[in-house]
Amino acid sequence: DAPIKWLPDRLATFATGHEFELRELYTTNELAIYKPMAHIVLTSRDPHFRRPDVAERLLIVKLMRPQNFIPESEVVKNLMRSRDSIWSHLLDTLNWAIYALRDVPEAPRTGFRMADYASFGWRLTKAKGGDEAAGHFYESLKKLEKEQAAYTTEEDPVSMCLGFWLENESNYDREIDTGTLYAELSEVAKREGLLLPKTAAVFGKRLRQAKKAIEMSLDIKIAGTQTTHTSRWC
Repeated sequence: DAPIKWLPDRLATFATGHEFELRELYTTNELAIYKPMAHIVLTSRDPHFRRPDVAERLLIVKLMRPQNFIPESEVVKNLMRSRDSIWSHLLDTLNWAIYALRDVPEAPRTGFRMADYASFGWRLTKAKGGDEAAGHFYESLKKLEKEQAAYTTEEDPVSMCLGFWLENESNYDREIDTGTLYAELSEVAKREGLLLPKTAAVFGKRLRQAKKAIEMSLDIKIAGTQTTHTSRWC
């Protein structure tokens, strides 16, 4: 829940399957290469790993606070009582999935960032429910992309200031350079008590990095051109 400077880089690196090189123990110059084989599950009340390239690699599950709390001993007792049936169901599902993936060897390409997850889900869904169900699965991926965009921008002052700025309809379809946009959003930020990046250059970089997420969360389209000295947006 607290900001950890190195965490976003590590999450992005892990998600892309990068191999880690570390010095082999008890040696001086020999490197050992390690390939991560685990799945990372993170729980956080106030996450600070909201960078766009990290968010688009997350499967986000939001949870509500329980209304009633059950003693751990009761949870364990119920789990042990159902242990055999749970394992039986899991193994039956795994056995079915193996044959289903053989029957549906390929999935159509999609713009979803986690291509392996999209392909895996589409193939299983098609095997179980046919083309219609597979189509619904891809529609659900679009909803997940919107959730990722909302996760990226929900506490982002750049996105929030743009939302307030766009309440003035005259700002739609308007061509504007980075410096002017930054100056106008700075006035919005002052009015709303928000903190923008300290310089127009850093602001422009943030806008380029989060462009897709901002477009999806605000339901807008941002077009940008960049020259040696400035960027223009509309």
